[in-house]
Amino acid sequence: MKQIYFIRHAKSDWSNPQLNDHERPLNKRGMKDAPLMAEIMQKSGISPDAIFSSTAKRAFTTAEIFFRYFPKAHLVAVPELYHANEITLQDFITYTDNKYNTIFIIAHNPGLNFFCSFYPEFSLPNIPTTGVIGIEADIDNWTDFNIKKSRIILEDYPKKHK
Repeated sequence: MKQIYFIRHAKSDWSNPQLNDHERPLNKRGMKDAPLMAEIMQKSGISPDAIFSSTAKRAFTTAEIFFRYFPKAHLVAVPELYHANEITLQDFITYTDNKYNTIFIIAHNPGLNFFCSFYPEFSLPNIPTTGVIGIEADIDNWTDFNIKKSRIILEDYPKKHK
């Protein structure tokens, strides 16, 4: 059994319009929501073997916050996850090392939303910032990952807890 938790990066700061998109930091709400969701996941017994993150500042800062709650996980910056589409996400998953059974992928919309929309049980019109979509796959090897062998097991986001 393999599990993936797609996490959309926390809310970013748009106050500096001159700033390159890749360099946008988290805003105050993002800095509150990321620890909230990490703590909720930790308390529910979810424990990643690896946290893979886009290299965008807002995503990697989110990953670093989650890493504080899951320090035994491997934290890896992955340039391909910056604005990855559903095909890139699928490829990334199928090439994941089999030593990891539970992974977090911290990335961006619209790619995460498009990927999850292939699941009939996906109920969100848009994954909110710091939203988490958990997927469980009845497989032993990531190369066998596909929607027919997996299902959504979690849809969560900060406003559910406020």
